[in-house]
Amino acid sequence: MSQKPNLKDINGLELDRRVWAYDEDRRIAEVALKGRLEGEWEWCIPKRCFMQWRCELKESAQDLPLIPTVTEVFTGEEVEVIRDLQNTWSMTRTKADSYLGYAVNGVYSHQTKAPNSQVRCLRGN
Repeated sequence: MSQKPNLKDINGLELDRRVWAYDEDRRIAEVALKGRLEGEWEWCIPKRCFMQWRCELKESAQDLPLIPTVTEVFTGEEVEVIRDLQNTWSMTRTKADSYLGYAVNGVYSHQTKAPNSQVRCLRGN
């Protein structure tokens, strides 16, 4: 599968797809790129969310099992949801290490603080 080339901003600087959240086909981009891209774009403001359960961030928003995984996100981890796409995928960035990818919708919650997790066991370290 051939990767699309990175988009260039108005100064001719390449915008790395692993760092900047944009979708050239849908003409959507994170608001941090406002003023750097030519033409008409829909600007997305990232929303703070927390993962409800473990999930893999995918490299692409296509619903195919062969799309490579970018990183794994764990329950309770903070993420930024940049945009929900087609009621299936969300353009998402991990807060801890800024990995950018696509997560299946519904694996995160729009809480204002991290969920409380309590582990109970009879014997443990």
